[in-house]
Amino acid sequence: MKIICFISILLIHLHPLFSFAGNYQTKANRSDEKKYVVVTKISIEGNKITKDHIIFRELLFNIGDTILVDELNNKINSSEDNLKNTSLFNEVKVEAKNLTSEKITIHVKLAERWYTWPIPIFNLADRNFNDWWVNQNRDLSRVDYGLFFLRYNFRGRDEKLKAHIQLGYTERFAMTYEIPYVNKKQTSGMAFFSSFSRGRELPYRTFNNKLEYYKEPDNYILKEFYTGIKYMYRKEIHNKHRVELIYHNNSISSSIASLNPDYFLNGALDQKYVSINYEYIRDHRQLKAYPLKGNYFEVEFEKTGLGLFNDVDLWSFSANYRHYIQIFDRLYGAAGIWSKYIGFNQPNYYDTDALGYNKYLRGYEYYVIDGQFFVLTKVSLKYEILKQQKRTFRNMPLPQFQTIPLAIFAGIHLDNGYVLDNYYFVDNNLNNSHLLGTGIGIDFVSFYDKILRVEYSFNKLGESDLFLHFSIPI
Repeated sequence: MKIICFISILLIHLHPLFSFAGNYQTKANRSDEKKYVVVTKISIEGNKITKDHIIFRELLFNIGDTILVDELNNKINSSEDNLKNTSLFNEVKVEAKNLTSEKITIHVKLAERWYTWPIPIFNLADRNFNDWWVNQNRDLSRVDYGLFFLRYNFRGRDEKLKAHIQLGYTERFAMTYEIPYVNKKQTSGMAFFSSFSRGRELPYRTFNNKLEYYKEPDNYILKEFYTGIKYMYRKEIHNKHRVELIYHNNSISSSIASLNPDYFLNGALDQKYVSINYEYIRDHRQLKAYPLKGNYFEVEFEKTGLGLFNDVDLWSFSANYRHYIQIFDRLYGAAGIWSKYIGFNQPNYYDTDALGYNKYLRGYEYYVIDGQFFVLTKVSLKYEILKQQKRTFRNMPLPQFQTIPLAIFAGIHLDNGYVLDNYYFVDNNLNNSHLLGTGIGIDFVSFYDKILRVEYSFNKLGESDLFLHFSIPI
């Protein structure tokens, strides 16, 4: 019944996505008085590395297109947003020239980002900053360090090359190569990836909605390996399809299997399986890094275990929808709904994480809520204290770092959630109960899409605290 209710609510939220079919107007119905312009030339400036075809892919017009004058500004603004959302450029300006004539030229002016990043790794191994600060007593042994090498826009074709060498709390070695376009129409892409990680400590169960850890200083008690291939299809600007096929090989020590026989099920020490998942994304956000207008819809289906090794047999379905609006000049609103359902014959602890990991309620950063189904809603209202300011440092030798932007927003938020759990609720009283969190916060949005959120939140347990985050909440 809970699932049926949620699907009904989700369909109501998604109604605008599927109601556009009747909004189109045929050419025969247009007024003869409407004026058109013809795009005779498109010039690009500032793309020293990026190939022209990568830029043309994001524009809503081509040479020779006939465009209604009334629609020209919308197409120009949307093309700017598309180019910004590639994360390839610090600045984007698209302008139409010769507007007094029926024949116009389009000029695209760009400032490219810095694309090569050998980034030192110094990360907290815990779920969030507050979990490490309070629950783990600021233990510096729970730090990952190493080198993360990223090459964005590889070969000027928006390809991504990533290498991950990490030591410390969790050792990890990974490589990813992503090619967004492998055909002439620029609709299909591929990615190849592999990862191996191991650690001497891991959470083996959840008690009182907090993770309990076990450690063997001289032994690796968890090893995880996966390798796979991803196919991406993007015919239109805003719609994406992705399919992944992944081989997994995980193992734990006998100590973990003894402490929690359900970790991999029935006291198993390893699991080998192949998973396949499909994801559809419809993204109409004006700016992905910190959206203020637009909407986003995502749905994913995953089958874990295809009968090749018979160690795992489960499936999951998840969906989320987010909407962003500008209410007044500096006042913005956002709302989102997320849900996931996991189906299996027998549960295993390794695959039943719900809230408190990648998805969380504000005010519950110290807790995790495991289960087989969850629904989460978030609503926020924010005011732009400081409109984006750009400070220029002319003495900086690298032009990609000469301009540093900054915007500041203050807001209030309200989160609701529910996790359905049929197996672990006896020792975890937040499972199978309504969760409510609210509070106030301030967001700092700056260079290269970096965000710092400082929030003071309350939960239904009567607890409150100051929390730090480094990503968008909705």
